[in-house]
Amino acid sequence: MNKKSFPYLSILTGVILINIYFSIYFITILLVGVVYSIFMDSLKKRYYYIFLLTILTFVFIETIHGIKIFSLSLLSLFLYYFVIPRLKHIFSSQLIGRFTIVSIFYLGFYIINLISNSYSLEYSYIFIVNLIIDSLIVGFVI
Repeated sequence: MNKKSFPYLSILTGVILINIYFSIYFITILLVGVVYSIFMDSLKKRYYYIFLLTILTFVFIETIHGIKIFSLSLLSLFLYYFVIPRLKHIFSSQLIGRFTIVSIFYLGFYIINLISNSYSLEYSYIFIVNLIIDSLIVGFVI
């Protein structure tokens, strides 16, 4: 096992446990932006076992929140191969680029959630709070 991949394993396991635990108490902490950041990094560095674990983490999140299975994985692949390559040359700062990429992912996730579930103003607040949390974690920690 690679030393660089160990934090990813523990972070993804933590995200699964956090989603399971907080879904019991009706508090929505998604951390899908963190999972998406690890997804992109695992594809870039060719850590395919981490890539499979990120897909498994997406499946857990989708199942818990009532979204169609593999929709987040397909959204992630679409963004990684078609949208992000066109956006990378626009940003001179890597930090701003990461914030923007996570924001675009959350926008796609929000649209998928609107299609899968009925609209609620509460979901909008949940997505905004989770976007801020994930942007801070992705931008300054990962």
